[in-house]
Amino acid sequence: MACGFRIVCIDKYIPIVEEILNKEGFDIKGVSFYSKARICLSNKIKLGNSILNNFGQIYIQDLSSMLPPLILNPPKGSMVLDLCASPGGKSAILSELVGDEGIVVANEPNKKRYMTLKKNVERLNLFNVCLTSFKGQSFPEYIKFPYILLDVPCSGWGTEDKNPKVKHLWHGKKIAPLIKLQKELLKRAYLLLKSGGKLVYSTCTTNISENEDQIKWAVDELGFKIIPINKIEGFEYFNEKFPGTLAIKGHKFCSQGFFVACLAKDSGNPDTGQEFKEINNIRTVDDEKIKEMLKSYGLSFSKFSNGIFYLKKDLVFFKKKLPYGEIDSEGCFLGKLKQGYFIPNPRLWKWFDKNAKNKLVIEDLNQIKALISGSSISISGNFKYMHLYYKDLPLTLLKVKGRRCFITR
Repeated sequence: MACGFRIVCIDKYIPIVEEILNKEGFDIKGVSFYSKARICLSNKIKLGNSILNNFGQIYIQDLSSMLPPLILNPPKGSMVLDLCASPGGKSAILSELVGDEGIVVANEPNKKRYMTLKKNVERLNLFNVCLTSFKGQSFPEYIKFPYILLDVPCSGWGTEDKNPKVKHLWHGKKIAPLIKLQKELLKRAYLLLKSGGKLVYSTCTTNISENEDQIKWAVDELGFKIIPINKIEGFEYFNEKFPGTLAIKGHKFCSQGFFVACLAKDSGNPDTGQEFKEINNIRTVDDEKIKEMLKSYGLSFSKFSNGIFYLKKDLVFFKKKLPYGEIDSEGCFLGKLKQGYFIPNPRLWKWFDKNAKNKLVIEDLNQIKALISGSSISISGNFKYMHLYYKDLPLTLLKVKGRRCFITR
């Protein structure tokens, strides 16, 4: 069965990504609505077992679920709240859209889902994402966001093709708590949204009570205004029941049912909330010391702007500073400090210095597969770590022991 995925790397590496996928036996096709979205039409192995998924250069994601962040479309340098963020696919698109100078606050209250979100943020190198774990309906009010993505918990009826029993599991009175929670989240999101701000509400259900009825309530009771969304090429739709929203059957190739609405907060409504709050309970570390450690491994720190390096036990993180105050959050994992010795996170491929001397370029995919399977490869030179590339595409840091290097987990 065909499935959707997204290319994570920057545009100039896309041809190499496609080359690797083709060599691994994946028949892929582009789509018109997003330059980095692809469909896997057929495959010899599971896409999740591909080389590029292992290194975080692709992310498996339903095509419909890519639409909410693309419709929100925050500009470069902006700050966005993803209020119900796990597993992180939408946060990753938002991270790309806001760019190096922007900030995405990705929130997930459920502990298990939070760990999934954290793992994906690390795997995809999302250094401009701050992770929080508040209940969405009580997210702190003292910071106002100009852009909010609200992909709410729902009955999941849109996934019926993959989960045939979903409508039997979620029906009648079982949906009532979800509808109540969705209203609470909409109400909180209205308070968190800056005056004149933009919010996208989405679900993966086809249930009108969780979709069109909720938008009507948000407009009538909260004061939101509808920003009409045009239909997007390649997707099929249900009959319009609320003008300006999208009730999606799916994409012509593959994808689940989805609902998306775009809302605005009137600029005439004054922002209210708590006083500015500063969080002072994190242990910062010397910026220059960390930068020198990164530099010694051939890692560039040019992207580490407008933020702080801090410690959580012996783990080193980088966190972007929020412009309107701080909240309890977790930043990008850089590595460990062990008795003053820095052990870098091998996932930091976005920080590879192209001019670094500790560079290992491999053009044989079988060699890379062998490394993934636990083999090592001999090198020359006196390095602690090597940057692994396939042609020009950065993949991971390799640990060096003796004259051999290998992948660390």
